[in-house]
Amino acid sequence: MGLGYALSEEVIFSDGKPLNDSFLDYRIPTMEDVPEIIPIIVERKNARIPEDIRGIGEPPTIPTAAAVANAVYDAVGVRARTLPMTPERVFWELSGGGPVNKEL
Repeated sequence: MGLGYALSEEVIFSDGKPLNDSFLDYRIPTMEDVPEIIPIIVERKNARIPEDIRGIGEPPTIPTAAAVANAVYDAVGVRARTLPMTPERVFWELSGGGPVNKEL
């Protein structure tokens, strides 16, 4: 989920209506697109208060886009400040054109 948010998932609107409202047009990553993910679950014995409980579903997806943005910056030296960080957007950042806005 986090990699899709960072690299490919984007709803494109025109006149308030989504243009890519099907799985044919809205690109989500498949198993072929993502690397192997090895989860490490950190638990506390006898968790009794909310601070002892850890999220293991969607909460770990939150920092993924920031981590990918930092990796892009480390690799090419420009900050991609618009999500998703498509090759086209990174290209425009490299050429000094700034972020690409795909709204019609």
